[in-house]
Amino acid sequence: MEKIAREVVQEDAAFPAGHVLLAWARANRDRRDEGLVHAEHALLLADGATPHTLAELLRRPGVVETCTLRSPFGLMAIHGGGLEAMTDVIADAVAKRAGASYYAVLHPEDFDHHLPSVRYDPAESPVLRQFLDHVDVVIGVHGYGLEDHWTSLLVGGGNRELARFVTAAIDRHLAGYELVSDLRRIPVQLRG
Repeated sequence: MEKIAREVVQEDAAFPAGHVLLAWARANRDRRDEGLVHAEHALLLADGATPHTLAELLRRPGVVETCTLRSPFGLMAIHGGGLEAMTDVIADAVAKRAGASYYAVLHPEDFDHHLPSVRYDPAESPVLRQFLDHVDVVIGVHGYGLEDHWTSLLVGGGNRELARFVTAAIDRHLAGYELVSDLRRIPVQLRG
């Protein structure tokens, strides 16, 4: 795992200015997360209502799902495009340089609904399912903007070993940003 993570954060890695939240999730091939399907909202899109499931989101005009399978190490930007600007660009660039797999949902510029990550059900997207079946470890890149945190990079997620490694690697190459990897210091509203 350390070798793969080292390839993701290379010596000359440069990240564009912005607010990036790196969150780690382990792809779980053995079970589907419960509580993600919200069938009661399945018919809402006809009148332009807010999507409440991944399937509804993917039916919205201008929402595009993209995936490139490479190694079993993956990067994803599920709120890419116009929603959390530059997250898909960062995830794609790092994935290409590292030979890692990549998955993103690109939102149109005028789209302002944020479907929570927990509602991204792989049963509603063959592309997401294929990505998760292919990878063992995923780094999710998210954007945020909070007063007093404009130059903070938040490193969250459950894989604390990987989080510590990536935090140390990024810290060596990214001057002017504070890396926050202590989960207790990450603002409550951003912990997921």
